Parts: sequence; C-alpha cells; structure tokens
Amino acid sequence: MLEKIKRVRPLDAAIVLVAVVLLAVVAYLGYSIWSQNRATRASAPISRAIGELQAMIKKNPKSVDLRLQLAQAYSASGMPDEAVAQYQAVLKLQKTNVTALTGLGFVTAQRKDWATSEKYWRQAITILDKQPNNKATKQYETANFYLANGLVVLPTYDPPRDEEALATLAGLFPGRDVVGIDCTDLVWGLGAFHCVTQQWPA
Repeated sequence: MLEKIKRVRPLDAAIVLVAVVLLAVVAYLGYSIWSQNRATRASAPISRAIGELQAMIKKNPKSVDLRLQLAQAYSASGMPDEAVAQYQAVLKLQKTNVTALTGLGFVTAQRKDWATSEKYWRQAITILDKQPNNKATKQYETANFYLANGLVVLPTYDPPRDEEALATLAGLFPGRDVVGIDCTDLVWGLGAFHCVTQQWPA
C-alpha cells in the first residue's frame, strides 16, 4: 500500500508553492488596483457633482436648470447616453430650450451622427431667429475673451455693457491693448474667441 503513494520531491513542492503564492499576489494586486480606481472615480469631483445633481433632481424633477447641469456633467464625464436622456427630459419640460437642443447637437456630432446633429442645430437657430432681440441677450459671455501678445480680444454684443467690459479689462491688463469685436453671429456656435481657439493644437 505504501508503494502506491507517490513521493513528492521537495523541488516540485517548492515550485507549486511559489506558483500558488504568485497567483495570490497577482490576484490581490489586481483587486487592489481595481478597487482603488473605482474609489478614485467615485470620489472625483465630477462624480460627486453627478450624485448631488441626481439627488436634487429627485426632489425637484421639473427643474430645467438642474437637468441641464446634470446633462453637461454626464457629457463631460463621457456618459453620452445619460446626457441625451437629460437633454430630452428638458425638452419634454420646455420644447424650445436652446441649450438642450445644442447639447443634443454636440452629443450627436461626437457620435458622428451628422444628420441628427444638424437637425438639432437647425431647431436651435430657428428658435433664436424668432426671439425679438436676438442681437443681444443676457446669456452671451464677455468673459470669453482671448489673450494675445500685447492684446486682449473681447467679444462684444451689447454696446452699453461692452463699454463697461472694455474698461474693466483695460484696468486688469494695463500693458495690453483691449479690442472689442462684435461676436453676435459667432456666439451661435456656443462660444467666442476663447472657446474657438481652445481646440487647436499648439
């Protein structure tokens, strides 16, 4: 009976033991890295913001502003399906919301769905065309200026406000000329000089 039991050589046992220990270490390291990445993503500012916005929307589901913020947060964190759902929820609450339409235009363009993207952009432009005073609205940003060598290029839209913005920037940048350029048409692309120049590589 003792003859049937195979003897295990010490070297074979050592090899098996080392292999088992290595597998355990690799499994532990893999789990540690996975859980750390998961915790980092969950604690990232955008993830926290998304969680807070979701909680606020549960309390106030008809808030257009909260839904737009959540859609933009989803879009910024690479969650286009969730962003689309929020933009569409905004359009159910407010059919002529230009921000939701342009947001959908951006998301569908990122997906290379050009026809759908164009449809959303055309809807937004049609709505803006129908506004009685679409030449100067409160939502246009004068803070979207561009700093060049010795120059500040300021987008302008509304002469009374533009003079104040030009004077403010001249005080903030005393060594540069401050030039205002009418951006009423450019801003329809959802940005002015600063936004337009950001996508070009150096």
